[in-house]
Amino acid sequence: MKTRYINAMALFLIVFFLSLFPIIGMGAHRAMRDIYYYLLILIACGVLLATSKVYASITEEVHDLENHWHIMASVFIGSVATFVLNIQLHWGAVLSAAAVGVLGGYLPGWVKLPKAEDYAAPVYCGAFVGMSSALVLSNLWLVVLASFLASVLFVITKNVYLGVGGKLGTIAFMAVTSAVSLSGLMSVAK
Repeated sequence: MKTRYINAMALFLIVFFLSLFPIIGMGAHRAMRDIYYYLLILIACGVLLATSKVYASITEEVHDLENHWHIMASVFIGSVATFVLNIQLHWGAVLSAAAVGVLGGYLPGWVKLPKAEDYAAPVYCGAFVGMSSALVLSNLWLVVLASFLASVLFVITKNVYLGVGGKLGTIAFMAVTSAVSLSGLMSVAK
């Protein structure tokens, strides 16, 4: 029980520092702000891994990544579908995520996919990525990059923070922030 509270506190601290970081970097030059974001993401990932008691299972999941292609594809489908409904069809973020979440929860069972229960959470994690504003994820390539990062984070943290709320949103937040920061670093490098 104590570990659960430590993990929840670590998750809260990660989200808290991630949300404060843009305020810290507002006065800085754009290139420095992007470096701040990138460093913060690395720190957040380090805290996430350091506070977990299941480090061995994480490394096991990384080595077994090819067996999780259906989970990674589910995150991708959830993010792209939500982004298209939200931005292209103007459904709004909440309605788009709700529609994708409901379909992701029921559709695999209806079409009798193997391990149907494994699809709902990754699709909904992808829906959180796709809910991002067009000002944040300005094009489909950024959504693809963010969904790839979210799918990798989802797979390697599959057995981490079980029962702690906010895991899917935190994964999506870290993936979107990383994708935007990486695209900013690439534009600065040009």
